[in-house]
Amino acid sequence: MSKKGILFVGYEGDWSLRISPKLDGINVEAVGFVIKNVAQSRAAKELNCPFFERKISKEFLFSYQPQGDLGKELLSGIHFNNDMFYYVLNRHFRTTLSLTFTLIKQKLIAYCKDIIAKTKPDLVVFNVTPHDPVAYAIYALCLAENIDTLIYLRSWTFSGIQVYRRIGEPNELLLNTPGQLDSELKQIVDERLAEFIKEAPSFVKKFKTSHGSVYKRLTKAFLDKNKPSIKRVQAQLSNEKDRVYYNGLCKIRNEGDLIKIEKRIIYFALHFQPEQTTMPSGDIFAQQWLVIEWLQREMGDDYVILVKEHPSQFLLPHKPPSRSKELYDALDSIPMNRVLLVSGELESRRIIKQASIIATITGTVGYEGVLQKKPVLVFGDSPTIGIHGVTKINSIADLKAFFTSASAKQELDYKLVHQSVYNILSSKYFIFYNTELSKVTREKDIDTKLMMLRRYMDSKINNSI
Repeated sequence: MSKKGILFVGYEGDWSLRISPKLDGINVEAVGFVIKNVAQSRAAKELNCPFFERKISKEFLFSYQPQGDLGKELLSGIHFNNDMFYYVLNRHFRTTLSLTFTLIKQKLIAYCKDIIAKTKPDLVVFNVTPHDPVAYAIYALCLAENIDTLIYLRSWTFSGIQVYRRIGEPNELLLNTPGQLDSELKQIVDERLAEFIKEAPSFVKKFKTSHGSVYKRLTKAFLDKNKPSIKRVQAQLSNEKDRVYYNGLCKIRNEGDLIKIEKRIIYFALHFQPEQTTMPSGDIFAQQWLVIEWLQREMGDDYVILVKEHPSQFLLPHKPPSRSKELYDALDSIPMNRVLLVSGELESRRIIKQASIIATITGTVGYEGVLQKKPVLVFGDSPTIGIHGVTKINSIADLKAFFTSASAKQELDYKLVHQSVYNILSSKYFIFYNTELSKVTREKDIDTKLMMLRRYMDSKINNSI
């Protein structure tokens, strides 16, 4: 049987050196690697395999000479989300000029088409959900040319790795292979579920602690030797201005204001942006206003939507600004107080406790909500899909059906929630680590991903997927 050729995207550093010798046992071979900083890569010098640059600049693209045919055929068959392509490109190249954006897009696609043409892969494996320009363009081309894809996704919630094949189908493989967790892993899962119920996830607490007060953040930005300090300080000051503006629009400032609400609460926690969790995992809902607009249009008059900004939006310095005051103004202008902004001082856990429904794109708040026996609506590639009580919303019709169903106003059966979590985590396409992800060694991470690749290839051969 001939070996299948794999193009690996996002395997930086010495990953490729460590992966290559282990591929023979899976009956596959590397036909190429797409990584950052090819010129400094030891692997690119030592391996007899083509390497392509992933960290590209506008100057690189402007001077790139495509090898394939150009013309109308350049974009033919590529069914990507145009808005998402704009988000991805603007995030990295920071251009709003339409002709410049079009030039970057066309050159980028031509560059990635050349990568596909040179490597002729049977399968493209992404080390993380494709969200940088090169990875996203390669993914779009794979869809157009019917090239199989496999995507690894780190699950911080349950400290593990899962795989899926397509953006928009995050749990397709997991749900097709239910299994049984052994008693030791069940105990670990139970402990993690209990942590979610009692307090905020550990990685969330660590993040908040590490960033601290405004003074601490400004000092850190000024002393950071890795980036120009003045620009980082300016970004932090800009964030602080946005935080003050946002808080000035908040009508729910504390627990007292929350308790006074008599209507049924739909809680939507905004995602930090720009980030892979919405771009591209949110698809059209990367524009988060759309989620809130759909909800307020379809919900009954006995509901109110509480919207809370993500704390990282004001903590991390990012240029250009990824959230504008216009979004806050648009939400504040929705009539009849159907949408209320919530101060960052009010803990999400307190809001979830009083809420009737939790809405999210892919956020951890979905886990917190379903474990508190609240119905959860997810609008993106959420790892909660498949858990009892979680409803995936793809269209207005889905939302209408939810609000007219009895499940919209019913508390969840925790036993069913618990069992459905077991079913997902026991899939052969989910590897559960008995430690925090940050403590998993690179060798362990590589061996785990290769084991999942072997399972996937075996399933393909046996036509079980």
